[in-house]
Amino acid sequence: MEEHGIDRRTANQDVETHEVHCEYCGTQKEIPPCQYEQSERFFCDNQCQGEFLKETGRVSGENSPWWKGKESVECSNCGTTKAVYPSRLETKSKHFCDISCYAEWQSQNRRGENHHQWDPDSQTQFYTGNWKNVRRRVRERDNNTCQLCGVDSDVIGRNPDVHHICPIRTFDDPSNAHTMDNLIQLCRLCHTFMERLPESQQRALLEGDVPILGGDIGRRIRGVN
Repeated sequence: MEEHGIDRRTANQDVETHEVHCEYCGTQKEIPPCQYEQSERFFCDNQCQGEFLKETGRVSGENSPWWKGKESVECSNCGTTKAVYPSRLETKSKHFCDISCYAEWQSQNRRGENHHQWDPDSQTQFYTGNWKNVRRRVRERDNNTCQLCGVDSDVIGRNPDVHHICPIRTFDDPSNAHTMDNLIQLCRLCHTFMERLPESQQRALLEGDVPILGGDIGRRIRGVN
């Protein structure tokens, strides 16, 4: 452009700007009319805007400009009313007060033929051979007491579950899963919790080698001292 004698100009060179001050740090800056008309507050950048929102409490909860409120739903287990975000209503068909209600509902509605992974043939295949004998020995060894939180059959009104630390599905021969060192008694609540963890974390919890949780996660979930 210089070679042909054409002046270099920016798109906004002839546009009248407005002087404004950053709402957070007070720095002065100039902005074009289009930006000036679109906002009541002005910031140097996203960092200043973020700090302003944090300090004024407008970034979370009811003070957030994106707050949509909560809606009331009933716990699918006990019927207690609780408040949830609208997004959970879109993604979840059932709602629970806490993990205790979830575990109780699971025990009543997700067992046997009602379980989503129920397969009569595979269930028969998995629990054959020495299963019943080993299960009896585990109950005798663990004294019908949850080995994570310490509650016994008298407290929960039934024998604690006999849990496979390493899942049956990981064995080529299901009968190899039924060993004393792979089985342990857990109450339904702790059983539900442990099913979500890999084998290494389960054993660490049971041995008390996890600094944050220790071997006390069951009591913490239940609120039992």
